[in-house]
Amino acid sequence: MTPTSPVEPTTEARRPSRHDPRHRHADGLAGPGTKLMNQDEGRIYALVYKADQMQGMEYYEYLGYEVEKSRKGGPRLAVGRTSKPGQPIEFMGHVLMSIDKETYSDINKYGAFGSGGQLAADKLEAHIVDKDGGPDPIRGIRNRFMRVENEIEPTRTVETQ
Repeated sequence: MTPTSPVEPTTEARRPSRHDPRHRHADGLAGPGTKLMNQDEGRIYALVYKADQMQGMEYYEYLGYEVEKSRKGGPRLAVGRTSKPGQPIEFMGHVLMSIDKETYSDINKYGAFGSGGQLAADKLEAHIVDKDGGPDPIRGIRNRFMRVENEIEPTRTVETQ
């Protein structure tokens, strides 16, 4: 159309703005009841599902977590039934457990049972990622029986065992 035309067509369609929902726990525990009050700064807390057979209370106890029991001035959840002193703090089928920050850090670094953890992930990534920081699709983690010549950059040759 000519610039003197009274109505100019729009070339770009308007898109509605994106609205993502807030993050929430998969088990539905995102709510005011999970807010922890009076927590000890030297501990990490977890609400553990009691009926879970694989990673329930027994698993967390094996890792070093302890069941938090109701005590005066101790940690508590913001809402829910009041537990009697000495009773475990529970909420909707979950029990509050805690572990000291140093042990928690070791679990993250070395893995729950001494295998895995961030150090192992970093070591594995060092085998997968090339020296330039990108993924190395040829070598991967096997590093065997392959030779690739780069036609774009002929001075760079990748050889594997």
